[in-house]
Amino acid sequence: MTYTHLTSFDITGRQLVTVLLLLIGVQIQAFAQPATGAPTPPDRSNNEVISIFSGAYTNVEGTNFNPNWQQATVVTTEQIDGNATLKYENFNYQGIEIGTSIDVTGMEYLHLDMWTSNASAVSAFLISPGPAETPYSLPIVENTWQSYDIPLSEFSDVVDLSDVFQFKFTDSGVGDSPTIYIDNIYFFTGAVGASSNATLSGLKIGDFPVPGFSSSIFEYVVPLSSDATVAPVVSAKASDENAQVVVTPADGVPGTATVTVTAEDGTTENVYTVEFVLLGAESDATLSGIQVGGIDITDFSSYGFQYVYHLTGDETAPEVTATATVDSATVTILPTGEVPGSTSIFVTSNDSLETNVYSVFFATENLLWWDEFSASDLNTGYWSYDIGDGCQVEGCGWGNFELQAYTEESVYIDSIPGEPGNNALVIEARNESNQFTSGRINSQKKVDLKYGIVEVRMRVPDLETGLWPAAWMLGSNHSEVGWPQSGEIDIMEMGQMEAFRTGQGFPNSTENNFVGANVIWYAEAACNAGNPTCSAAIAGDAGFNNPYVSATPMTDRFQTYRLYWNDAGIRLTVEDNGVEHELYADVFSYGNNAELQSTFTEPFYMILNLAVGGTFTDALQANQITAPLPAKMYVDYVRLYEYNGQGEVFLGGMLTSSEEEFSEQPKDVRLLQNYPNPFNPSTNIQFELNNASNVTVAVYDILGRKVTELVNGFRSAGAHTVTFDANSFSSGFYLYQLKVDGAVIDTKKMLLIK
Repeated sequence: MTYTHLTSFDITGRQLVTVLLLLIGVQIQAFAQPATGAPTPPDRSNNEVISIFSGAYTNVEGTNFNPNWQQATVVTTEQIDGNATLKYENFNYQGIEIGTSIDVTGMEYLHLDMWTSNASAVSAFLISPGPAETPYSLPIVENTWQSYDIPLSEFSDVVDLSDVFQFKFTDSGVGDSPTIYIDNIYFFTGAVGASSNATLSGLKIGDFPVPGFSSSIFEYVVPLSSDATVAPVVSAKASDENAQVVVTPADGVPGTATVTVTAEDGTTENVYTVEFVLLGAESDATLSGIQVGGIDITDFSSYGFQYVYHLTGDETAPEVTATATVDSATVTILPTGEVPGSTSIFVTSNDSLETNVYSVFFATENLLWWDEFSASDLNTGYWSYDIGDGCQVEGCGWGNFELQAYTEESVYIDSIPGEPGNNALVIEARNESNQFTSGRINSQKKVDLKYGIVEVRMRVPDLETGLWPAAWMLGSNHSEVGWPQSGEIDIMEMGQMEAFRTGQGFPNSTENNFVGANVIWYAEAACNAGNPTCSAAIAGDAGFNNPYVSATPMTDRFQTYRLYWNDAGIRLTVEDNGVEHELYADVFSYGNNAELQSTFTEPFYMILNLAVGGTFTDALQANQITAPLPAKMYVDYVRLYEYNGQGEVFLGGMLTSSEEEFSEQPKDVRLLQNYPNPFNPSTNIQFELNNASNVTVAVYDILGRKVTELVNGFRSAGAHTVTFDANSFSSGFYLYQLKVDGAVIDTKKMLLIK
């Protein structure tokens, strides 16, 4: 998102459009180079790794990666797909000197990754004082990253593994002066390629996420309504699909469920606990039911706080009513004023010490995906945190000489001032002794969008000089093809430098009343010695670009930004005070341009951030920041609507068609064993669906006679739990059966003991 100088070329065949070239400062290379970074190493604990050069682990300090050994090799550190990589050009041999010799006798393997398009032979040496060394020949496969896990026994006959202080790489005497790229040089112990990741990516109680869940938090306390008699079913998903998860249910209420996660390596283990406690009647702020239009919400639970109601046609939001678990609790309902929108239900306990907020979100037919940020925590099923200063990802300063480090603590959910019952995503920038922190989240590999109307409601703080808020998108193939080949769509950006605003024809504008958008792509016609990335953008064309300049500051109030996107082109707008303004003079049409067609007809993922300083702004140094800090940016929601029949959502790479399918989808349809079993008087029955289906769950006596039907209707994909209350039934064995779309899936036995 850094703009430097202008040129022009034909982008559509119908008009000349001035474009902005984005410069990275890399020399043009006459040889091939990898389009993607080296493979990401598996998660391993600190005592399993000694790292020399890798962005995945903590590296040994003081290493010299280019000692003067009279070699012909030219060494540079390149950013390949945002990953720091050693590049050996004109390679004959090259050394690495470790600052202090290391003892690797506790390790089993030396790992490294290598890429080359023209090397005939490469040998790796491990060296101890003496010198003592022996070569290991690396098998060559051209034009692809190769990973090598070399047993240290290959070196141990010659090398003192307790005193390793150098590496050497040679061309084995071939003399062909190739270019090679090397990354992820480290020693490790454990199974080759086996991950030590024993964390969870999701933890649920019934159908609902555990409040405040984080993979790094291992203990949770969940209050249940004062009349609860059965502990809810706990389910979990491992961060690494090869890890094993064992859930031990709570044996009653109060009680504790445990989730044991064993990593792929078979040794690393974490235990998560969910402790269920009973609320006292005086402190009970739960509901026993919610009714929409007088009809009970199905699958309601007192510990589930968010529900979705799908409207049809021009239907308006029906009336919402609710019933408190305890009559003495106070229930206040704040109806939604618009659709899509949420009705909020506030429940305050009789002793006024506890308050819960339930919500019913009314979704329209054309709404395909959304995040209202209405839960108490960020939905990590949709979003990931970007952390740090970007040095290991996009280049230090996140590729734009930004001054902040991104932290998880800078991103949180909070209520919007002046909008009771309406939560929002908050990204907060701070200055702590000229050390700036802020937040950035992305939906990469979690939520990908293709076509439709992407709508973002945002409120920015006083930007003055130095703050740079943005809502933007990158092509979902970014990690494979890099930037700008992936394409970039900047839905909104504020904080532009004065020279840029003046060049657009607004010399009297400020950072606080000027907002623009941008589209960036790879263009062969833009390639030149000063622009080796061949990147092109629209933002520099003062004739086609049409930034919005408000008569009053746009700070501390909401605007709504929209991307209208289909297979023919892109339109970008901002709605301010109820009026929608175009951010381009016309639709940005792909026309017959193959580069545009191939780039912007693929899925993209979202990024939301508040940067501090950088080349986009007039603040390249800390003392140039004049924006008042701390500063909070609010994002009320992100939504995707169908646009002229087009719009798709991909969750974890899988195409979905409605929000109801956005939970983690099981791979199969299955009926689980009830819990508790034996039981008295009630038990939980759980079933999983890999697609939204018509479902029947019925209970039969031991003679096969149906005694009750627990479920009969349409259910979304995901895990579902239903309670069987057997108060009126006699002791004995019972059968329960799951049917999906009329077909019997499974039948299981349970025992009622009174």
